[in-house]
Amino acid sequence: MKEIVETLFPGSSNFQTLDPTPTSHMFPEAPAVTVEETLKAASVIRVSKAPGPDAIPNKALRLALMLRPDSFAAVFERCIYQGTFPSAWKVQNLVLIPKPELCFCAQFAHIMAKLKANYF
Repeated sequence: MKEIVETLFPGSSNFQTLDPTPTSHMFPEAPAVTVEETLKAASVIRVSKAPGPDAIPNKALRLALMLRPDSFAAVFERCIYQGTFPSAWKVQNLVLIPKPELCFCAQFAHIMAKLKANYF
């Protein structure tokens, strides 16, 4: 797994695997995260949206979730079980896209010219 991550994301030397046994039990009564829930979450990811700070395209994320929903469900379940939310998951990029200013001056001038022709 480490080799795959290093190949796909060069410069990511701080690769860590999750220990399969939780060390803290903040929410032991939480219901299990199911494969079906993970697949449902994957199905609503908008692949046309720009990737976040991790530069992973949404299409790739969706595909990974669809191919290994059991692995992702286990990670999500562990996060809930331990009451953790990785800080890297809280980071996002906000990109403001300027819209062109709308000016209807030309259209109003055209309408006024027609009205003038009809009434004067």
